[in-house]
Amino acid sequence: MIVGITCLGCNKTTTPNSGITSHKDAAVEHLSSEIENWMSGRKNDAETMDAVMAGNGRPIAFEVKSVLDEKPSQFAMKANAELPSDWKTWPAYRVNVSLEFQSESGGSIKQIAVYKMTFNPTENRWYIRE
Repeated sequence: MIVGITCLGCNKTTTPNSGITSHKDAAVEHLSSEIENWMSGRKNDAETMDAVMAGNGRPIAFEVKSVLDEKPSQFAMKANAELPSDWKTWPAYRVNVSLEFQSESGGSIKQIAVYKMTFNPTENRWYIRE
């Protein structure tokens, strides 16, 4: 499996400081927005390497199955940035999402994607790895 680090936030940024009641809710809303961008063919940061390699195209539906606490990623920062001493306290979640794709035969294919999200409060943005 190929692991990728991607910065989320190129479009709408949903952060814990944007009126969302919890970090967990902000993570889900932000990831949902990115998946919706993927579904509509817009630039996004949610497209999975598994979907690309399988040639599945864009999803036609998705459902967040669970959101679990996760250890923050020390790579959740801009390239060449210095890692702050408090990085281990950053909010982080593992978000399990069921993605549904249209098959060539007209049926549907479901795939589970696991997104690991870390919020960097210094940069005020979400980072994801799949």
